[in-house]
Amino acid sequence: MLTTFRTYLAGYGLTEGTQELVYLAVTILLVALLALAFTWLSRRIIIPIMEKTAYRSSFKWDDIFIVNHFFKRLATLPAAVVLYEAADLVFSDYGHINLIIKRLALILLVITGIRVTDAALCSCQQIYDNSKLASDWPVKGYISAVKIILYVLSTIFIISILTGESPWGIISVLGGLTAVLLLIFKDTILGFVANLQLTANDMIRVGDWIEMPKRGADGDVIDISLHTIKVQNWDKTITTIPTYHLVNGISKTGGV
Repeated sequence: MLTTFRTYLAGYGLTEGTQELVYLAVTILLVALLALAFTWLSRRIIIPIMEKTAYRSSFKWDDIFIVNHFFKRLATLPAAVVLYEAADLVFSDYGHINLIIKRLALILLVITGIRVTDAALCSCQQIYDNSKLASDWPVKGYISAVKIILYVLSTIFIISILTGESPWGIISVLGGLTAVLLLIFKDTILGFVANLQLTANDMIRVGDWIEMPKRGADGDVIDISLHTIKVQNWDKTITTIPTYHLVNGISKTGGV
């Protein structure tokens, strides 16, 4: 079909350069439309069928995945595959365009992968929170840490794809900026270490009553995350305390 289109353009008496530009513009447009069509097909037909099938099943965990948009985030995967395959099938003779489309496809694949993984982690956390183990061993802090690591790695991979450099080379460059990174992620690192200490030593659980006058906390713990712990005070106000402040400043007075 593309060969026929080239012949059709030649029949208009266009210069070779103009023919090439028109051919490339139309071909790129067709590939983009094809990728959008696959995305629409996935989002409007395939994904709804998958979600309806999951809702009708007796297995309840898949409903949680639907609520967290796990299946919907898979909808862009066909578009990434279409773009990557089109780069070799249609633009094999155009080195720069072939490279650009392949890089765009890989970036879309990385973004889709991290969004799907994020939805899966949120779903797993929600499933765990509904279990009996959640009150004894909360995992919200660990899940948050895993997400941060995954987003950092995905950013490195995207930079690697854009620049054509090895991910290890980018990591080594970032290693030289350790002091800056430690400053940027200070609260995250301190919060993660403190969360490990609190959980491993069973120092605090959701439902415990704690007092921390310096932070204005005097009530029940209602949420434990990587960075903060939320306390509902006796007067129903909510106090948010950085996790690492609790390691040395906590006074636990009771629990449920």
